[in-house]
Amino acid sequence: MTQSSDRLPTCGYRIFLLTILCLVLSPADALVLLSSTAVSSASSSSLDDKTVVERQLGYLPPNYLHVSARTRHGSPIAIKTYPILRKKKGYDSAQIPLDPSSPKSSWGVPFPTNYWLTCPAISRAIGEIERLGYIGLIVDYLNLEEPANFDKRQQLLRCHQQCGEDRWETLEPSDRDFFQQYAESDPTIANMKFMIQESGISGLEYQSKLDAGFLTEVSIKCLHTHYAHFCSTTTPEQRFSSSTTLLENPIGRITHNLLRSKFPSLEL
Repeated sequence: MTQSSDRLPTCGYRIFLLTILCLVLSPADALVLLSSTAVSSASSSSLDDKTVVERQLGYLPPNYLHVSARTRHGSPIAIKTYPILRKKKGYDSAQIPLDPSSPKSSWGVPFPTNYWLTCPAISRAIGEIERLGYIGLIVDYLNLEEPANFDKRQQLLRCHQQCGEDRWETLEPSDRDFFQQYAESDPTIANMKFMIQESGISGLEYQSKLDAGFLTEVSIKCLHTHYAHFCSTTTPEQRFSSSTTLLENPIGRITHNLLRSKFPSLEL
C-alpha cells in the first residue's frame, strides 16, 4: 500500500529539514529555531507537564509545583516553585514539614526564585542578550531620572514586594507556623524567614535602596528570572499587547521586546 502524499512529515524528518534550513541562518537563529521546535514537538504530544519540564531541564526540580507560563502555542516557559528546597529522595519539598527538633540540615534552604525559566530555547536566547551587555544598558536606562522611568521603578518595586508576599502565601500552613513560632529565638530560622518573605525577585535585597517608599536604584541579578516572572504574571495576550498591567515587570517587558526583535523565529 502506498503512503498518502499529503501525510505530515514525522518529528525527526521535520527537524532534519530545519537542520538544512538552518545552514542559511545565523548560528544564534539556528540554535533558537531548532531548540524551540524540539520543545514544541514534545509539549504538543500527550506528555504531561512534569515530563515536558523534565526534558527541558534534564531533571525535575524537587520543589516543582506547576507550570506557571506557556507560549502562545502551549509550550511551558516557566514553572512555579516551592519557596524551600529540600533534597529528599521520593518527596516533593512541600511534602516535608519543617521540624525544629530535626537537624538544621534537614530544613533545606530558602529558594527565592518564585518562577523558574525552563524553556531551553528562550534561556539560550536570553543568555545571548546578557552576553551582549544588555543588563548594564537596562540598569542605566531604568535609573535615568525621567518621569516614565520613575513609574517603571515603582512597578519593579511592587514586583519585588509581590514576590515576597507570594512566597509566604505559597508555604504550607505548617511551614508558615514554623517560621512565625521560632524566628524570634533562632537566627537561622529568622534568616530563612527574611529571605522568603522580604527579598525580591531572585532573592534580591532591594529594601536598602528605598527612600520614603520609593525605589531609588535598580539592580539586576539576571534577566532569566525577570522574564520568568514577567511571563508568569501576565497572559500571552498581555505580553504581546502594547499596554501594560499594574504588576507588569518592566525588566521582563524589555527582555520580551528584545527577544521578539533579535530572535523573531523564537516561540514566545
